Amino acid sequence: MKLLVKTSLYYLVLTLAVFGVGGMIMYDVFHEEVERELDRYLLRELWKVEAAMENGIPASTLINENVQICLKEGDSLSETRPVFLDTIVFHPYLKRMEPNRKITAIKKVGEQYYHLSLFDVIVETDDIYDGVVRSLTRIFALLAIVVTIFGVAFSRYLLRPFEDTLEKIQTFRIHNPGPLDFRPTRTREFADLNKFLSQMTEKVRQDYANLKEFNENASHEMQTPLAIAKTKLELLLESNDLDPEQAQLIGSAYSAINKLSKLGRSLNLLSKIQNWEFSDTKEIHFSDQVEQTLFDFKELIEMKRIVLNTDIMDKVWVSMDPELAGMLLSNLVQNAVRHNHEGGRIDVLLDPSALVIRNPGPAPAIPPEQFFERFKKSNQSGESLGLGLAIVKKICEVSSFSVQYEYTAARMHEVRIDFA
Repeated sequence: MKLLVKTSLYYLVLTLAVFGVGGMIMYDVFHEEVERELDRYLLRELWKVEAAMENGIPASTLINENVQICLKEGDSLSETRPVFLDTIVFHPYLKRMEPNRKITAIKKVGEQYYHLSLFDVIVETDDIYDGVVRSLTRIFALLAIVVTIFGVAFSRYLLRPFEDTLEKIQTFRIHNPGPLDFRPTRTREFADLNKFLSQMTEKVRQDYANLKEFNENASHEMQTPLAIAKTKLELLLESNDLDPEQAQLIGSAYSAINKLSKLGRSLNLLSKIQNWEFSDTKEIHFSDQVEQTLFDFKELIEMKRIVLNTDIMDKVWVSMDPELAGMLLSNLVQNAVRHNHEGGRIDVLLDPSALVIRNPGPAPAIPPEQFFERFKKSNQSGESLGLGLAIVKKICEVSSFSVQYEYTAARMHEVRIDFA
């Protein structure tokens, strides 16, 4: 949900609550004002009735549906002040009881005392309630329409710099040269945000460049002495005067150095993939790429007498970096061969939606989902660095693919890559 829509909804909810409280206050104010005016009206009518009686008009002629006059008899009678009351009177037109306002008083006219009662209603309380509800409902509906229309209209103008900034950040790549070109804006908050983001991205680029240079230099400088050490060890292994124990020690050192060299190259490759250094995305013929990779591993597959079963659809095209495609397939096939047994099999299935590679093997010693983490591996092969599937995972992430690892009920290790 967009910020403006969420803000508008919060504003309308708050406005509705305020309208509800305001409606109750408005009802009380209107009711009090109407009651006050009605009391004044009844008091004036009472004075009129009293004046008419003093002028000699018979009380019987003044009595009607809103006026009641009763003669009071007794020895200790006296005039009383007018008293206002709420009462219920039968409405002759609506045929039901309706609330009314009533005034009563005892007045002396001549030598007689009369009990006067007048009642009437100008505006009924339920009419006041209905009027308040209708008016507030219409005002709120109008406000909601205005907020919605003008909110959408103004959002394109007011929030355009923010949306432009967000788009620039989403397309930002740390290896791309040049500063971010933000849209000029007069809004202070957006201008401060753009300034901060420019400074931050420039600092990130500098740190990345320094770290990249260090990694490349370290990797290059490490490979040179490692290559020299490997060469020296190879020469020692070719010597004829080595006893079996010495040969075993030299072979172990050679294997460790060789593993260290591979580890350095793999970690450097992971770093490059994470930093989006492989961004030459294009449509590649993935069917041919899979066939070529399997051909490259043909000798290794035949050496372990592995049966290769393929179901590769022709003309499957995938959008990704060609170099990453080669790395992806090499790691997957190498992993299937390395963690296979003599006389085993490899199943390779490819269609426009997914690539599936399966190979038999014992159950993994760790949960299958952990194989995508660095240096996580089962005990099938001591030669594995535990980085092959981690590289596969990173390649799938930068290529917008999804990858799954599963050990099936048929005792098969299955890696599935979905392209969509």
